[in-house]
Amino acid sequence: MAKRTYRAPVGRALYTAQLAVVHYSGLLLFHRRMLYQDSLMEVSHLEALSTILHIAYETYAHDKRNMSPFSWGLEMAAIETHDPIYSGWIRDRLLEAPNNYRHSVIVSETLDQMLRSYRDYKPFH
Repeated sequence: MAKRTYRAPVGRALYTAQLAVVHYSGLLLFHRRMLYQDSLMEVSHLEALSTILHIAYETYAHDKRNMSPFSWGLEMAAIETHDPIYSGWIRDRLLEAPNNYRHSVIVSETLDQMLRSYRDYKPFH
């Protein structure tokens, strides 16, 4: 993908909209995890997962310093995805985030604890 250059007001508005979408999609995945953990993912949950990954990838490609506020949505995506490539990519982004955003350290530690609870979890270190 080609990197986009935004004028300040347009770029900030787009970033804010992306942040809202990632947060909303994370909430969809969170509620699925809390209420319907044993059922198969519905189309809306798969779309939420895909949306988080797509926006995070584009944001990272544009400017990786803007990834930190996406930490919570990325954590939910990491919990819900069963693809080790996506899980590894998300894990790497969360490990980079503490350099830019202090709260991400807590998110990264929480993600490790939650993923360890799954029987097939292997650390990405």
